[in-house]
Amino acid sequence: MAAVENMDSGKEVVSVKNDEDLKRLFTLCERENGLVTLDTTHLGTTEKVLEFIDALGSQIAHLHLSDALGDKMHLRLGEGNLDLRAVAKQLQTAGYTGVCSLECFVPNDEGMLKNELAKARELFSA
Repeated sequence: MAAVENMDSGKEVVSVKNDEDLKRLFTLCERENGLVTLDTTHLGTTEKVLEFIDALGSQIAHLHLSDALGDKMHLRLGEGNLDLRAVAKQLQTAGYTGVCSLECFVPNDEGMLKNELAKARELFSA
């Protein structure tokens, strides 16, 4: 199994930035139901993340979870402006039960990592 990740939407050289780009790629590859990795921080805003889930929710195979604030990406949960509770709720509504990878910077600190894990679990427990 392979899943294509949406990449940083602020970079011009990236060809797969959002759900429309992924749909175009899958059409070109004759893989209409290709799998995707949703990276929350690469989309930059809660609205774009929710639109992505609406468009491709059944095709999401993996989640890279982190927060974002403007051009600052891969922030720890709660340090940006993404409404991660709304994102978690939308993923649950879409039936997502796959893997969630915390993709935030934690500088070799087991305590901080455990704290991030607890925050992620809390987001999906509601």
